Amino acid sequence: ANPLGTYALGVDVGCTNFTIRNNILVNIYNQTSGGSSFALWVANGNTFSSDFNDLYINSTLPNSYIGHFNSDYRTLSAWQNTGKDLHSYSELPEFIAPDDLHINTLIPTYLESGGTPVTGIYFDFDGDARNLTTPDIGADEFNGIIKIPPALVLTPEAIDFGIVSIGQFSDAVSVIVKNQSAQ
Repeated sequence: ANPLGTYALGVDVGCTNFTIRNNILVNIYNQTSGGSSFALWVANGNTFSSDFNDLYINSTLPNSYIGHFNSDYRTLSAWQNTGKDLHSYSELPEFIAPDDLHINTLIPTYLESGGTPVTGIYFDFDGDARNLTTPDIGADEFNGIIKIPPALVLTPEAIDFGIVSIGQFSDAVSVIVKNQSAQ
């Protein structure tokens, strides 16, 4: 174990105005004796933007973090609350093999068409043309299956907003959610 920690991408002090976009950053290393594991670690004081990435850690490990910038963030949603990676995902990419970093096209993934165009990046690491409007996240442009986000789940069945006032009008507002499907 590294007492200073490990990261998929680490940026030290003195780097300013850089962009991290369309990358797969995975760190599943188990720091057993001190230190922490990060998908993305950026030294405090740097200025940067980060979005349309896949940031993945082994969330069952107590010393694993999605990101660090001024503080450590365990979850993608906590990291997104900083304004970073608002269009990013956290999923373990399904590579073909440890030594073959192509994505398995038979498994639905958020990586498929999950990126954003980057000026000057027109080909992937194999020389395959990037999709000009919805490129894939990562170094491999592939023809995969888009993973559908989970359905919105609301609890309880009725949400009561109480008295809502708009201008001079007010009324009680509630929303009732019902499952109309046959399932």
